[in-house]
Amino acid sequence: LMSTEQAAASGDLTEDQPVARSPAEEGEPQLNAGAPEGSAASADPAASEARRARKGAGPPPAKKDGGQAVPNREAFQRMNFLLQAARTALASPSPQIALCRFYITEMRTIARRLVLRLDPDIKRCICRACNVLLVPGITCTVRTEGRRGLQVVIRCRACQARRTIPCRPGYTLWTERKAE
Repeated sequence: LMSTEQAAASGDLTEDQPVARSPAEEGEPQLNAGAPEGSAASADPAASEARRARKGAGPPPAKKDGGQAVPNREAFQRMNFLLQAARTALASPSPQIALCRFYITEMRTIARRLVLRLDPDIKRCICRACNVLLVPGITCTVRTEGRRGLQVVIRCRACQARRTIPCRPGYTLWTERKAE
């Protein structure tokens, strides 16, 4: 038997001739739409499921400069999206602090659950007490003090938590140090 598309293309379609309808023509869901008719994938759905399980689902992992795969790529992408969404929520004319707090809490929950390190620059712009993104003039105040050397003091306006960052001359973060 031919499908209606094959019969119409060859010109062999007559009214009294039986025609097999494809699952798409009958409105049924297709399991193996891309498989050729004679292949094992179209005949045995269990085999195609096993093949899919062996291959792994989703796109291949991204590569770093060294050629190694980045583990938890999807989690880092999600965390990056949540950080950008939190910044956007605060950048609007009327800052939405509760929405920002929700996005940052979700981002930190993902990092904690998968045991992922946040960059120190990102950690410094988040209030540890209330999970609000610290933006000078909107959600925090920034001052410099001279006690015990020069320090930057950041005070959260939402919860009044205080954070002190020392400013030592010649100091570099561990992420900015060159590999030796």
